[in-house]
Parts: sequence; structure tokens; C-alpha cells
Amino acid sequence: MRALSTLGLASALATLGCGAPPATPPLPARIDLGGATLIVERDDVVVRVGDGLHARFELGGERPRPLRVERDTGVFTIVLASGAPLTLTRGEAGAFVVASSGREVVARLHSARAFAPGSHLGDRRQRDVSWAMVDDGARVLVVGPSRAKADGGEVAALGPSLTLAWGRPAELALVPNRSRCAVFTPAVAGRAALLDDDGRAIGVGLAGPDGVVECLSLGAPRRALAMLGDGVVGEAVTLGDGLAALRAPSHARLEVAVTDHDTGARLPSRIVVRGVDGTPDPTFGAPDRATGAGPIFDADEGAVSSALLPGKYRVYATHGVEWSADAVDVVARAGEVARVGLALRHVVETPGWISADLHVHSRGGFDSLVSLEDRVRSLLAAGVDFAAATEHNRVGSYASAVMPAASRLAWTAAVEVTTVNPLRGHFNVIPWDDPKVPKYQQTTLGALIDDVRRRAPESIVQVNHPRLDGRLGYFLASHVDPRTEQGRRALPRDFDALEVYNGFELDDPARVDAVLRDYLALVEAGRDIAATGSSDSHSVQYVGCGYPRTYLRAEAADRANVVAAIKQGRTFATSGPLAWLRAGEASFGDTLPRQGEGAKVRVVVAQAPWLALRAVELYAGGQKVWERALGREASIGLPKGTLDEARAASVALDEEITVTPPPGARALVLVVRGAPSGGQARGTLDFTPLAISSPVWLSTAPSR
Repeated sequence: MRALSTLGLASALATLGCGAPPATPPLPARIDLGGATLIVERDDVVVRVGDGLHARFELGGERPRPLRVERDTGVFTIVLASGAPLTLTRGEAGAFVVASSGREVVARLHSARAFAPGSHLGDRRQRDVSWAMVDDGARVLVVGPSRAKADGGEVAALGPSLTLAWGRPAELALVPNRSRCAVFTPAVAGRAALLDDDGRAIGVGLAGPDGVVECLSLGAPRRALAMLGDGVVGEAVTLGDGLAALRAPSHARLEVAVTDHDTGARLPSRIVVRGVDGTPDPTFGAPDRATGAGPIFDADEGAVSSALLPGKYRVYATHGVEWSADAVDVVARAGEVARVGLALRHVVETPGWISADLHVHSRGGFDSLVSLEDRVRSLLAAGVDFAAATEHNRVGSYASAVMPAASRLAWTAAVEVTTVNPLRGHFNVIPWDDPKVPKYQQTTLGALIDDVRRRAPESIVQVNHPRLDGRLGYFLASHVDPRTEQGRRALPRDFDALEVYNGFELDDPARVDAVLRDYLALVEAGRDIAATGSSDSHSVQYVGCGYPRTYLRAEAADRANVVAAIKQGRTFATSGPLAWLRAGEASFGDTLPRQGEGAKVRVVVAQAPWLALRAVELYAGGQKVWERALGREASIGLPKGTLDEARAASVALDEEITVTPPPGARALVLVVRGAPSGGQARGTLDFTPLAISSPVWLSTAPSR
């Protein structure tokens, strides 16, 4: 909850509201083991790998009866109805070790085949088993290579978070080669997998602390090479039924801590590691892992420890659009630890406003592989206060996210209605608790709205990415043009919000401008529709959470207040600029009585220094009626001076102006534009920061 002192708004409430899971989550609980999932049910403890393989635990010949799951630093404890509790701790080489105070733990194996971790979305063909569970009849369970050695007397769960290797996998610089046999070894967790050029698993192994990977083939004998950049490192090895040793390059270790400069507290943050002076960018894992996705970590506790190739790197940290960014250059030397401390400042405060991402995906849906825990980590790292857990034609929820930080995020269950037969676009319903989702086949937006108003009248309906393409965007899929009177007549009148800014459009300002023109046409037709922005994030590395996001004028970050703010149009969408338009007590969503020919308003624009600003514009009657240049270049590093001085410096404009709307104009809409910036700090390409507000209505009352 934030504050901008120049606005004179009331202080935001400190407590996050409805929707946040409790510190001790109820059963059933899901614990992400990185490639495997531990599911704790009311009468069972099950490990699942992929889509088929699973095993059940037994204690003394009986199934354990869990009561709850607890989490301490690095340890999960499953409290049982009787007997010693099961504990999960991270062992060597990234394993999870399961024990029960000396009691015999047995895992009964079920299912003979599993989908390879290298198979991607929609690819449901069975492949060679790449991960198996080994039960020796005593206390040993191994999730990992089917012939892996197991430590007697313990239960170890090993598994990579491996889906599809995007681009050039480069952790420890082991990359695909032209022979279609490759090594991908995220040594941060001590696991390894061999991939072909398409990123599918063809072999598996374990990376030891000495940098040697013990590998097995998943099928016929294969040959593998380790590569450093484009050069071969060492001799080729042949993979078969026995273990083969493949030596990885020696490596350093990177440790990063991010703090609030003014309080000293550890700060959730996005940490990005970039190679400089010829050192390639590292890859810490698949794009769906907050604990390592390409060069990115989304660290909910503000700390990272990882293996790293020797070289020179620049390490960045960000915490959303209200905080400064920091960066430090570091030299990583083989066998040594490179320690980095980064400090951020909360330079833009927003009292009475909350930051929300109203369109986010996770493993709960069919087209995202991000675990619930990693989705929560990403939202916290981006400085988001409130999230809507939207999944395609499924009810999203973060209730089973098992992690201490989960209690710090406010959220609500929701659904993204994804129409089929015919395709008419995508629509969010927020909140949505009914397991039976709204009808999505052979339906229309009007029918969807009627269904929602009947079954969940308190919910809002949002039209998502209306011009994304001819299948996914409602305006294109349904052949609706809001800029014409005939097109507007074809639109249902009572949807609540239009997603004017979507994360897949972050680097496409021309398409956002097209949606802006649609929105201005609807506003001038008197449609009372809130402007929203959402990341639509499906991964961690690509289209991350919170960019763009929606700011809502609300008393608290709970779903009742969020819904009320959207229904009343008290919103603006942004990927960086923080912007307000006020006339006395009136702001976005309110009505401003005209005084003569002109309207006196106050424009306030602020922005974190790591993003560049260019101009602020005011629209009325669908046309630009005022503009002011804002020449602010981006800068990364600790802002100078006291915290109050840093906050004052973040305000790019605070000005009273008089505008003369054209005759018949219904509303004022504020737009702020930046210049390409921010990509290095976020681990992406540069993007053009932009903000679009909901209307401040003029004397003519809006209609539905």
C-alpha cells in the first residue's frame, strides 16, 4: 500500500485483506519440489512426477494421516495424527530428503510410465521414462534417473523443473550442439538433463560438487558434448545403460541480498544477472521457475545463491514501479563466492491506492507451467499488492501455495472465460468461486454477462486484450469496431472493464494506441467502463507479473474494495508512470461539474528513476486537448539525498492547468508516455512505459 504526499491522500491501510492464505495452509496442500510435487491430502501423502508417475508413502505399513503442513526455514513438516511427523529438508545436490525420526518410510510406486519433463504444452505423447521412483522395500524413494543410486535409510526426491529449453540453455555454458545431443545442467540445484535441439529430454544425470555430471541415456546410446560458448570442452562421451562422466567447466558461486536502503529490511525483488565485457548471459533454469528462469530470479525473500560461470556480470534488482532500481558489477572467479548487496528506495508513495494484477496464470490452468508458489513469488517480487488468479475456463486459486511469503499477498479466485466454438475472445470474471465456470462454448459476451449477473452479481466482467489477434481479442474475433456508432451498438452495455493494456503488448505501443482509440470512443459514447492493465503472465521469464498493472483507489486490498473500485472506474493502467488527475476531491471515476468554458484540474506525474518519461497528454471529446513534455532519462542506482528528497525528485510534474474541452465532450482521460527503457533491469527487452487512466467525467453523466 503506497502513498504520494503531493496528492494529500489519506494513508493506506496496512493490512492486506480477503483472499490471502493463512500462515498454516489447510489440507490438501501442494509442495513444489522442483519437477515433482508433494501432495498432502487428509489421508495420504503422494509424490507426483509429470502426468503419470506417482508414489504413496507408508509408515510402518500404514498410510500416514496428515493434520497440517508447517514451514520453518528450509524445512517442511507434515504433522500426522499419530506417530512421528514427516519432515522434508533440502539435501545435497538439490534433493529433498524425507524422514520420520528413524521410523521406516516406504514409498509404494504406481504407474510404469511418465511424460518426459522435456515434453511441452499440448504434447501428450508418451516418451521414454525420464524420471522414475525407486522403492527398495526399505526407506528409499528416488525421484530422478531411473537407475540413479539412492542413499539408504532416507527418502530423497530429486527432479528438475525442466519443460522446454527456450533459446540457448547456458547454465554453466553447456549448450546444444549440432549433433542434436546436448547437456543442460542447472548446477544451482545439482541436477542435469540432456536435451536435443528442440529442448526435449534424451538423458538425465546428477551434477556433483566437483562439476562432473553422471549421465544416463533415456533410449538408445547417445553421444554428448559439453560446450563453453561455441567451443567444445573436453571429450565426447557415450551414454548407455551405465553411468558416464561428463565434466562441466569449473564454476563460481553468486550470493545476492536486496534490502530497503532506508529501513535495512530484506526486500522481495526481481534479480537479473547479465554478462558484460564478453561474458555470456547465464541461464539458471527453464522460463517457468521463479527460482531461476533464464537470467532471472524472482526472490520473495530478497536473496539468491546460485552457481555461476567465471566471468564479469552486472547484477540488477527491482521491486516494481514505485521503487528505484540498483545494479552492481561483479567478477566471479572459479571456486570463489561473489557476494553482491543491492539497495532500493521507495521513491513513489501512493496513499489510498493499491497495485493489482488482474490477469495472471499459473499451473492451475492448461497453458502455464508456473507453480503456485512461484507465481506468488513473482507477484511479490514485482511489488503487486493484489492479484486475480485467472485460469482459462478453470477457477484459479493460490490457497494451496505452501510458503511463508504467501500470506503477504492478497488475492481472489477468478476465471478467464476462453470462448470456443465459436471463438469470441477472452473475458475475466473477478471474483469467481463457483467450481462450475460460466459457459464458454457457443456463447456470446452478452450471454456471459447475463450468466455472471445471475450467479455472481457482485463480480466484474473484464474484456481482455481486445485486439490481441483474430482469435483471442474480442473486437477482432467478434468483428466489433467501437469507433463507429454501428459497432458500439453491437457491444453489450454492461461489462465493467476494458483491458486497455496487456503484457503481450508491452513492446507494441502501436497496438496499445489502437485500443486507446477504442476506449476513448466508448467513453465519449457515455460507456462507464474502467480502464485496466494486466500482465497476462504465463511464465516467469517472458511477460512477467505486474507489467502492466492496474492502480485502484481503494481503502484496502481485499476483493470487495477492488471490485468496488473497478465498478466505479477509480483506476488507471500503467507499466511505469504513476499519474493522477484531480479537481478538488474529484478524480478518476468521479464527475467534474463544468465551470464556464474551461475545467481547472491538477495533473501529477511521478515515476521511478529507472524508467524514462517523455510526455503527458489529456484527452477530451476523443481528441488531445493538452500536452506537456517530460524529458526524464532513465537512471539506475541509489537515489541521492534523504528519502523525502528522493521522493520529491520522482515527481516529474505537479501542475494546475485549465483545459477547454470541445463541445459535447463527456470526459477527461489522462495518458502518460515514456521512452524505451527498463529492459536490462527487468531481464527483458526495453519497453515504452505508458499509463492510461479511467475518465474524470464532465457534467454529462455517463451511462451503461
